[in-house]
Amino acid sequence: MCVSSGKTCGDSVVVSECERKTNMAPEQEALYALQWNVPRSELSMAAQLEYDRLMPAWERGEVHPAAGELEAARLAWEQVTARQAGELDGLLDVWERKRAEKFAARETGLAWGHRVDRSGTIHTFRFQRGVLIFGAVMGLALAAAFFALAVAGPLSGWSPDVGISTWDEIWVIGVCLLCLWLGIRLLRVAVEISAGKMTIRSYFRTRTVNVGEIRAISLQSKSMGGGGNQWIPRVDLTDGRSIWINNMECGPVEGPPRSYLAASLDEIRGVLGVGADDTGQPETHQRG
Repeated sequence: MCVSSGKTCGDSVVVSECERKTNMAPEQEALYALQWNVPRSELSMAAQLEYDRLMPAWERGEVHPAAGELEAARLAWEQVTARQAGELDGLLDVWERKRAEKFAARETGLAWGHRVDRSGTIHTFRFQRGVLIFGAVMGLALAAAFFALAVAGPLSGWSPDVGISTWDEIWVIGVCLLCLWLGIRLLRVAVEISAGKMTIRSYFRTRTVNVGEIRAISLQSKSMGGGGNQWIPRVDLTDGRSIWINNMECGPVEGPPRSYLAASLDEIRGVLGVGADDTGQPETHQRG
């Protein structure tokens, strides 16, 4: 019995070089599956038909593929498998790399959350990204819901069935704009250093100072409401003012600051070229 992929030559399978580099022939898939017990469900539809056609003869021992046939089928199968694995890896590479970087930072104390633009002049530090993105999505979803409610009133001619009056329209639009602003704001929370300036975008306020105005950056104890006292970075200015980086909570003051966040703070100091105030500054960066 001759098993071929388009051309028969004696008892062997002739597979074109082009075919081996691109798509695997159905006969090749079926032959590979029979030889190495690959489940039928993993084959393409055309290969499953070939698999069903060849199976009875294979079980009776009537199909005896030559060594060249098996090698061609094996190589073609591996090429297809490698291509499919490569496509999947391409989708997961970024996620896996970011996840690995974060866990490596937690284990080794290396800084994370630090991104530099292509020009190498803008340094951006982002923390609590998962929480902030979740909050931003919720805020934007609420904004969309209130916008739909605001539009429903005029479109219905202020019908009582909609349940919204002209005065209700005013506060609904106000809440919509507030939720929209909050959602966008949460996405922009970060510390950015560029052009000799440090910009601290917190939850509700943005502060920008010249690098020359910064005297020191230190970890200080600050009450965070229900979260108790936390180690929070404080930027002390030469004129006596100070700015808290509230989105960079480094852990409760009962213990040492989290090492990967403390390392990130050290990196911020390094980019700015400033030191730490010894007052209230925990020196031990143990793993948090």
